[in-house]
Amino acid sequence: MSWLREVFSEDGQGSFSRLASGFHTVGALGWITHFVVHTHTLPDPGTVAGLAAFVTAPYASGKISSAISAFSSSAPKQ
Repeated sequence: MSWLREVFSEDGQGSFSRLASGFHTVGALGWITHFVVHTHTLPDPGTVAGLAAFVTAPYASGKISSAISAFSSSAPKQ
């Protein structure tokens, strides 16, 4: 089970954004499965794109904030 710990950690530290993205993925897959079983149709592409944005939002926001802080700390001082 050490591989599972590695999946949800970054540089040996636990990563909330990866854990939240995992929970969001399970929820989105459950919603799509429920939708398909009850309506016998696939959701429209806009809905799937919205779910993809919802699933990746926690991880993307963490990466964007770390990129901005790295960029601002490496900027030359005038």
